[in-house]
Amino acid sequence: MAVHEEHFSDVDWYGEELADRSFVECTFTDCDLTEARSKGGSFDRCEFRGVRFNASV
Repeated sequence: MAVHEEHFSDVDWYGEELADRSFVECTFTDCDLTEARSKGGSFDRCEFRGVRFNASV
């Protein structure tokens, strides 16, 4: 599943399974991706501001 040119703000994806998801030219602002799993996923030309990735794999 590919997501294009979306803006994500204050999203709580703590511990979420993001495997095989692709984000293209998206902006992430103040999001929580702590312990999120993104094996097989990709972030192509995305911008991250104030995003938490603690223990994310």
